[in-house]
Amino acid sequence: SLVDELFAEENYNDMLDVLPTRQREILQLHIEGYKNDEIAQSLNVSYNTVRNTISTSKTKIRVLWSTFMD
Repeated sequence: SLVDELFAEENYNDMLDVLPTRQREILQLHIEGYKNDEIAQSLNVSYNTVRNTISTSKTKIRVLWSTFMD
């Protein structure tokens, strides 16, 4: 339902706020559809930094999601 979707989106945004600024920035660009090499270039960081940050951020979000949604 729309209420469930809005609730889920609000919780997801709250979880993003828990991430450090740079992690949130990289993950947001990833969610928007930018490729890792594009993110790396635009933020002047290495490809591996972007890849590792996305992986770490997704893990944190999954843990938070399961904690809040159980």
